[in-house]
Amino acid sequence: RYQRRVRGLLLLSQSWVMLGQKNVFLFFVLVFVLVCNTAQSSTSRKRVVGEEGKENQDKTVFERGLVTSSLSPQKVLREHKTYSLANQNKKNFTGVNLAYLTPWNKKGYELSLKFRAKFDILSPCWYQIKKNAEKKTVSLAGHDAIDNKWLKEIKTPSKASKTPKIAPRFLLDWQENPQDLLEDLADFNLSSEIFSLIIKETKSRNYDGVVIDFGGIIHQVFHPHMVDMLVHLGKKLHDNELALIVAVPPSTPHSGTFTAELFVKLAKHVDLFSLMTYDLAHRVHPVHEPIAPVPWIIFNLRNLLANLKEEEYPLAAKILVGVNFYGKRLLAGYAPEPLIAHDLLTALETQKPSHVEWTEPFEEHVFHFKNGMDIYYPTLLSLHKRIEICRAFQTGIAIWELGQGLDYFMDLL
Repeated sequence: RYQRRVRGLLLLSQSWVMLGQKNVFLFFVLVFVLVCNTAQSSTSRKRVVGEEGKENQDKTVFERGLVTSSLSPQKVLREHKTYSLANQNKKNFTGVNLAYLTPWNKKGYELSLKFRAKFDILSPCWYQIKKNAEKKTVSLAGHDAIDNKWLKEIKTPSKASKTPKIAPRFLLDWQENPQDLLEDLADFNLSSEIFSLIIKETKSRNYDGVVIDFGGIIHQVFHPHMVDMLVHLGKKLHDNELALIVAVPPSTPHSGTFTAELFVKLAKHVDLFSLMTYDLAHRVHPVHEPIAPVPWIIFNLRNLLANLKEEEYPLAAKILVGVNFYGKRLLAGYAPEPLIAHDLLTALETQKPSHVEWTEPFEEHVFHFKNGMDIYYPTLLSLHKRIEICRAFQTGIAIWELGQGLDYFMDLL
């Protein structure tokens, strides 16, 4: 509109030249009216947008009616960036809230700074412990991924909110031969070297603790050597006033390596357990299945907590239920593809789903497209349902991973 008015001014100026100087007065009157009209229109548009934006920023997603099974793709596109400013520095979930951050997704760092009050623990996935098979030694990799600027900002005290604890993930990366990890954990020299690398790095950078991830092998076996390692590492970390968090595998009705007995035994030495209930699909049915159906999450919690004695139930607070902020794209004849916020928004804008279905048994939304493609991606309602389960079981949550989600998800935390 502004460009059209500029073109109008140019046409007027040409007319003035053609008509001669005797029409100067009339020309400037017309210019004055046109400029005033443009300014008034611009101010009016700014005022409308400003009032609407302020109204949304004063309301949570619940007050805006967005936490619903009747999901509109247009509303997702229109509303996903708007969150409640009044709620920005308020933590709504009373349990422990841990969020993972990855170096390949910078949005997670931005959200953690903007909504730092929402999180008790932030776990950047920077480190891998690798074995040198020839020298029979281990080394620590990942220093090049460390975001020192973010570390400084997140650790700077804020009057508006508390400072989250920093507990980076240390992945025991035995990719060439994962089975060797079990033997190496029983090797006193190698295990001592692993402990030393972890504690030295954690203390030198003033972290508050660590997350230990044994990698994919824990879906096959949670070996006694792993248990022994965690017991000894827990003692060393606690002696240095550092916390130990362990990533543990979920179970299915047909298999499971991390049992209730192991949970109770390790709870004396481990501060928190990050239960990976954010991806069932590749464990059971790799094609048309939801990512993390609610019945499966409840099954896992009952599996770990059902036999606790009454005096042991406070141990439930040590479990952090894995919550996915990512989705997956499904199309017949193709392997499922992981999908994050940007991918979802692009699909909604360019391909426009034919309809959106709320799958009642699983309590997830699925976006159906005319070309046969389906997209499972977390929505406000699906996330709300999972957070309510955590409240009911008195557990915490662990988000994988923060940068993969939409901004207005933060209103729920």
